[in-house]
Amino acid sequence: MKDLINSGIYIKNKALENSKEKTIIVLGMARSGTSMVARVLNGMDVFLGNKIDQAVFEDVEIAESLEKGDLVSFKNLIQERNKSHKIWGWKRPNSLNHTELITKSVRNPHFIIVYRDLLSIALRNHISMDANLDESLKLSNQTYQKINEFVAKTKAPIMLVSYEKAIHRKRKFIKELANFIDFKLKPSKVEQLFKLIETDRAVYLENSTVYKFVSSISNSGNSIVIKANHPHKPELNPIISVRFNDLEKSTKLIEVTKGEKTIDANEFLLHNSLNKVVARDNETKLHLNHSPLIFFNGEISKAKPVFVFTHIPKTAGTSFRVVMEKKFSIDEFFPNKEEIKKNKGQYPNFDSLRNEPIERIRKINFLAGHFTKFSTLKIPFNAKYLTFFRKPADRIISNLIHFKANDKRCVSLSLDEIFEQRKANISDLQIRYILRDLSQYSKLKSLNDAEFRIEISKSIMEYDFFGLKENLEDSILMFNSKYGFNIAPLKNQNPKKLNLEPSEQLIKKINDLIHQENILYEVAITIFNQRLKQLKS
Repeated sequence: MKDLINSGIYIKNKALENSKEKTIIVLGMARSGTSMVARVLNGMDVFLGNKIDQAVFEDVEIAESLEKGDLVSFKNLIQERNKSHKIWGWKRPNSLNHTELITKSVRNPHFIIVYRDLLSIALRNHISMDANLDESLKLSNQTYQKINEFVAKTKAPIMLVSYEKAIHRKRKFIKELANFIDFKLKPSKVEQLFKLIETDRAVYLENSTVYKFVSSISNSGNSIVIKANHPHKPELNPIISVRFNDLEKSTKLIEVTKGEKTIDANEFLLHNSLNKVVARDNETKLHLNHSPLIFFNGEISKAKPVFVFTHIPKTAGTSFRVVMEKKFSIDEFFPNKEEIKKNKGQYPNFDSLRNEPIERIRKINFLAGHFTKFSTLKIPFNAKYLTFFRKPADRIISNLIHFKANDKRCVSLSLDEIFEQRKANISDLQIRYILRDLSQYSKLKSLNDAEFRIEISKSIMEYDFFGLKENLEDSILMFNSKYGFNIAPLKNQNPKKLNLEPSEQLIKKINDLIHQENILYEVAITIFNQRLKQLKS
């Protein structure tokens, strides 16, 4: 039975004989968990560099020599360390671009490669680097393709590690890592190493951001608080350009001394209304973290209600959006037909809304898009959350057929091939869309069925309304009754362009992937039926 347990660890090209001399190279997508691996290696007394960044455990000297193309310096460092250490190594995700040189240059290379949920990586880049989420997902996919190509062709020993499995099965990970590098593991050492495996370490979060010029903007009543400083050059006082509510006359240049500045913005802010502040570093023109800042000046419960429709793909959402757009003026609905047309027929990214004029944002009464609940929290609407759910397997199959029919990259691929390429992005979509905090996702994956059922119920119950694709008639009845609308039964806005049936093998793969999403759907049906019974009684 133990052989059937997925430990999330695989050793490839295992060394035929143990060698006391090794060079350990930790690779992976940036923000995939390579720092955690390096931290444990450091705890096993593996030398990882003279000048090591204690936040991310990266070897500054090796990184500089590799990335500047200074081969003389790189080879000198290798020789020095070979003389001083039988086992040594380094961690640097960007070493992926130099694997051929590394393999030829170092003594007995042993690679440790970390894999992590693509969404988690993209979100960390989005939070820490202010990176566009869609572009981050795309980059993550491309980088892992490059990693996979290296794994397939190299003859060097490799330890493949699932980050999610490692943090939930810590002792197993520690034991396998020790075996891979031939480290003699004592029981007392295991407990020490166990404590090194933690998520969201404060020192990492504070130091792994693009803002080495550390900055943020926030509101406190009628005051705006700007934090901006250069941790490595505290003598510099950043000059920040600030503009309130898109009013040109409100633009101010603020010198931020001692890292923080509070601005009285009373003359430019509206009470009991949404307000907007744009703050940029005047030198680089980069936005401060959280800029543009949209906030409600007053009690949010007194703000007008705004329908926020988190449109989960292939759940009848387009049909619902088209019907609802007819109930609102062009200014009240975002994105309206023209805005979608300008975006090549696609929903705009939610972050683009923050760049809209504040008057446009204030007029919105219905907001719809392929965005998660988490992303919508950046604008504090008095939100009434709406969505539709669908039987998970049917939703994924419909998504695959949609890709086949509409995405040029998928036209020549089978549904099975499309699934293999995109399963990380389309699985558990209904779970991820409704979470208030996407960091919950990895925690939910570790729960047993009963625990998951309780937690996902809470997320579903936060929705003011949800419908079911499989019961549109009662869904619309419930919606009309709850909000006083009189919308007609929904018509399919995206009819099938292809008549394709999934293979039995594909259906099995999908079902193996959607266990928790099926539980979500079961919970949704139960809550839906309860609400429907109350309506009809």
